[in-house]
Amino acid sequence: MIFGMFNEFGAQNSTPVFGAFERSLDLAGIPWTKNIDMCNVAVIWSVLWNGRMAQNKRIWDHCQQYNKPVIVLEVGGLLRNQSWKVAIGGINREAYFGERSTSTINNWLRNASQHRQKRFGLDLQPWKETASSKYILICTQHNKSHQWRHMPNIEEWLDKEIEKIRKHSSREIRIRPHPRSPISPSTIRNLNFKHKNVELQYPVRYAQTYDEFDYDTALEGAHCVISHSSNPGLQAIVAGVPAFVGKDSLAYDVANTDYSRIEDLKKPDRTQWFNDLLYTEYFIDEINNGLPLVRLLPKLEQLVLAQNK
Repeated sequence: MIFGMFNEFGAQNSTPVFGAFERSLDLAGIPWTKNIDMCNVAVIWSVLWNGRMAQNKRIWDHCQQYNKPVIVLEVGGLLRNQSWKVAIGGINREAYFGERSTSTINNWLRNASQHRQKRFGLDLQPWKETASSKYILICTQHNKSHQWRHMPNIEEWLDKEIEKIRKHSSREIRIRPHPRSPISPSTIRNLNFKHKNVELQYPVRYAQTYDEFDYDTALEGAHCVISHSSNPGLQAIVAGVPAFVGKDSLAYDVANTDYSRIEDLKKPDRTQWFNDLLYTEYFIDEINNGLPLVRLLPKLEQLVLAQNK
C-alpha cells in the first residue's frame, strides 16, 4: 500500500494536520509519494473544490476512475481548528470514519467515551426548551462543495425549505450563509416578499481567529436549525438545539425530518450518537501517533485489494 500525500492543495490551516498524518505513515512503515499514478490511496484536504483546494477535484476524479480510496482531512466541527476530521471518502455521513458495527469495537468505544469526552472538554447540553425561542435558523453550504453536488442552487433550496416551514410555522426565519459563499440581499428580499418574516444573518468572524465565527451566539435564540449536511446541524444538536438535516449529515440519526412537527420537535437520546461522533475527529498528537490510521487501515486494505482484482 502506497499513500499519495497532496498537501500542496490544502487550506492554510492544513499544514500541521498533513505533517502529523505523514509522521503516522512513517511510524507505521507505510511508504508515501507525491505522484498520483504511483499511489493506491490518496490523502487530500477537504472536498471543497474551490480556491487553492480546487486542484483536489482532479485527484478525486482520478481516484474515482481507478477505484482508489481517498482519505479526506478536514477541520473538525466539535473543536474547530483544534480537532480534525479523518475519513475515507468524504467528511459527512457518506464517509467511513472507522468500524462502528461490531460489538467488540462498540464496547471499546463505550468504555473509552468518558476519556474521549474529557479530552474534548465537551458535554452534551440538555435539550433546549424551544417553545419561546425566537427564530428558525437556516444554514447554507458552499455551492462548490462535493457535499452539495446533487443539490439545486442555494436560492431554490432555500425557497423549498421555507415553503415546508411555512406550512407549519409562522416563526421568524433567519438565513445564515456559509462565510465563504455569500447570498445576495436581493435573494433575501425575494424570499421575504414571498414567505414573510425572513431575514439575513451574516456570520461574524471572531477577532484574531483563522476562521471561527459567532455560530454559538446565533444558536442562543434558535428554535431549531436547518442544515443539509455540514457542521451546523451536528453543532446544534450537541448544543441541545434540535435540527433538520439531510441523510448525508452526521447528525441524521438524531435529527428531525418531519416538518409537520416543527413546533413539536423530536428530542431523542443522543448518548451513543455522541460517543460515535467523538471518533470522527482527532487531535494533532493522536493523528501523529496513528490513532485514525489504525482505525482506517482494515478498510483501506480491503479497498486496495479490490483494486487488484
